[in-house]
Amino acid sequence: HHRRGFDRLHELLIERYPGALIFGCSARSVIGSGRELEETPGLAITAAHLPDVALQPFHLDTESLPAPDAPPAEWYDVFGVKEGRDPGFLVLADPFAGDAERWIAALDRAYPKSVKIGGIASAGQHPGNNWLYLGSEIHQSGVIGVALSGNVCIDSVIAQGCRPIGHPMF
Repeated sequence: HHRRGFDRLHELLIERYPGALIFGCSARSVIGSGRELEETPGLAITAAHLPDVALQPFHLDTESLPAPDAPPAEWYDVFGVKEGRDPGFLVLADPFAGDAERWIAALDRAYPKSVKIGGIASAGQHPGNNWLYLGSEIHQSGVIGVALSGNVCIDSVIAQGCRPIGHPMF
């Protein structure tokens, strides 16, 4: 629905939030700020500027990843975070990005103590129809993420299969 404006939106976000890391995706059905948009065009966008926090963005081309059982060291290069660090991860994936269980399992194996949260871009019904915003780049496939380390604490409170906390949003 918003496809014609995706490039322009990205330019406006970079202009409006200089120095911030732009991170987000096209979506259909979004919850945020106490509101829910269900079955309607939307965007999930963050402009992150966090003092004393290292933000390490990454894009995974899911066609050229290491083997699922590769040693963690190979995955450190993929995610851009060295061994011995326990960053938190925010991850957004194109639903056509291949075997999500493969890279999620690798992320868990390489960083077992890290919190990992994220979602799936949901606006497009075909490969190439979802947009993933990462810094100055726009991707139409794969997985984007950001590793957060330093003066930050990520506390996930909702996961699939868990009871909701707070007021349910139907």
